[in-house]
Amino acid sequence: MEQTMMKKLNQLQRLEQKTQLLTKASKNGAGYKFEMKEETYNKALQYLRRPKPNLREYRDLPHPMDAFILQNYSKSYQSIEWKLGLKISTFPPNNFIEYKDSNSKHFGKSFYILDLVSKDIHSGPPLVVQCFGPVGGHKYGMLNSLLEEISVWHVKESHCLEIVPMEKIGSLVGVCPLPAWSLGISSVSLLIKPIMKVLHFTINS
Repeated sequence: MEQTMMKKLNQLQRLEQKTQLLTKASKNGAGYKFEMKEETYNKALQYLRRPKPNLREYRDLPHPMDAFILQNYSKSYQSIEWKLGLKISTFPPNNFIEYKDSNSKHFGKSFYILDLVSKDIHSGPPLVVQCFGPVGGHKYGMLNSLLEEISVWHVKESHCLEIVPMEKIGSLVGVCPLPAWSLGISSVSLLIKPIMKVLHFTINS
């Protein structure tokens, strides 16, 4: 098991060294239109209602003539490119992020970079992310403490979606999957390591 862990940590180190090349390799951030599933739509509606409480759900018929309506079709960018040449995307290796919410650190995998047009939102398009939480339990306590000393976290999918605004994103994250049997866990878990601080961004549309 120790050899497996060291191998994965070495892979994370190599990924950290290669990431700058990977983030600059492609300039194509073209978007595509898609129909939002119910959970994604409800999250987007909740997010946009913070600055615009009168935004209406498209199913809430009939609509007044002057109503602001969130349709169930949106556009997702494939990537966002930063001024320093960094980018977040919806495909590996740049689709895992660290973000903060209520002063707590969280991790997620980006599914969509939503083109939600609103003059009240100035921070750029938000991300729809699949949440990942720490692998808990007493038997992993010592291992997790050792990993955190070298800024590595042991996480697994937590089966929830969140919409993350740009200003809450802290860094890109390197990812190494662990097979379910490697640590006695019934599902696949991940070793992750924050590797890049996020600063300014522009959009490739």
